[in-house]
Amino acid sequence: MQLHGDISSTDAQQIGALLSEWNNAMNRHDADTVANTHTYQAMIRGTEYSVAEYRVKVAKAFSKHPDFQQSPANEVYATPLADKSGYAIIFDETFTQGGKSTPTEIMLVVIREGVNYKIIYESDISTDRNLLKKMGINATAWASPSDCMQLMGQILIESPVFRYEYIRQNKAFAKSKSLNIGCDEEECIVYDKGKPEQHYEFDFKSMKMTEIVFDYKTGIHPKYSSQISRLCQ
Repeated sequence: MQLHGDISSTDAQQIGALLSEWNNAMNRHDADTVANTHTYQAMIRGTEYSVAEYRVKVAKAFSKHPDFQQSPANEVYATPLADKSGYAIIFDETFTQGGKSTPTEIMLVVIREGVNYKIIYESDISTDRNLLKKMGINATAWASPSDCMQLMGQILIESPVFRYEYIRQNKAFAKSKSLNIGCDEEECIVYDKGKPEQHYEFDFKSMKMTEIVFDYKTGIHPKYSSQISRLCQ
């Protein structure tokens, strides 16, 4: 798995080893190793688990789906977290269970735990769209943009920094229905009840998105390049 994006060669090597360990353990149905690639309190598709709890859950999943296998794509895109504690990792994957193969996009967030990296967040694009919908954002409605402003909203909603912050750090997301996003030709604004507005600007020439209050810059995934060329030029 080749890591691309704003990441050092040392971190890329360490995280690449973690991803290989995780993927190989999933395909061996090795619940102990899978669980131990995660932090003590990791969020897996919207639910937090300790290592012991996740070991039990993943062992049950392997028992239920004895033919489960996954095949991640070689190209992996890394984005540093705002606090520099780790990276969000995006990659395509095909998984097989029950005789059916399904393509998806996986997002992992890895942070340094001691001298090693471990997974603190694991999800996929469909699950996170559903979780955001519970928070008040119909992410599916943004997924087929017809103009540049809608594309800006899609890029923001699907970005690792947004998903990690709003899904993992808001424990009561299932009942909140409090998020709103508005985009114009210059920026997207996130409105969250009781919190300061967050303003995101887009520079498609450098493929960067900036949260302007904290001056946090994050890369725009290259998968949007063709849409940007079509809708934003």
